[in-house]
Amino acid sequence: MNQAMILQKLRLLGTALISDAKGGADVLDYGIRSRTNDGHLVAGTAETVQILQKSLDPVRSIFEKCAKNGSKNLVLAIDASGLTGAVWGEIFTRFAKKSNITAAIIDGGVRDLVEIRKLDFPVWARYITPRVITGEWATTFTPGLDLGTHVSIPIMCGGVLIRPGDYIVADLDGVVVLRPEETGKVLEKAENIRAMEEKML
Repeated sequence: MNQAMILQKLRLLGTALISDAKGGADVLDYGIRSRTNDGHLVAGTAETVQILQKSLDPVRSIFEKCAKNGSKNLVLAIDASGLTGAVWGEIFTRFAKKSNITAAIIDGGVRDLVEIRKLDFPVWARYITPRVITGEWATTFTPGLDLGTHVSIPIMCGGVLIRPGDYIVADLDGVVVLRPEETGKVLEKAENIRAMEEKML
């Protein structure tokens, strides 16, 4: 089964059936929920960023990498759980839309939701705040910050390990992570559960 078929199946199944098929495993904390359009449903492959200090440089750096990657259906997962303030807003949304990123999953804050909703970009985040993590918008890179240690690495997001290349499914119910090595088994089980539910209905 190629990746396009896998992603199509994941979108058709949604998070509830995938969660049931995984026995409730790898579901992000319920605090991370849709902050944009209730109808948004995405399935894609993960790209990751970890933010450990008051700098948005790691997020900025990922846009160029994703744009060069050429892959479609990238879902950006961000671990900013140790910081207070927004790590995502309108400007990053516009960059993301030009960088093959289809959605953002953020263990942290988001702002500029009116503009993001107008752009129809799906965001799942832990909270909403007008305050950015740096205290004010910073346009320059932080001297001495090693970006390579903060992007495209395994991260913890919403209490779940997310690795670059993992599948992410997100909708109004929440966010679920699916490992490539378990895809076939989980999809088969989820489709069997859906068939059983349809009979019950």
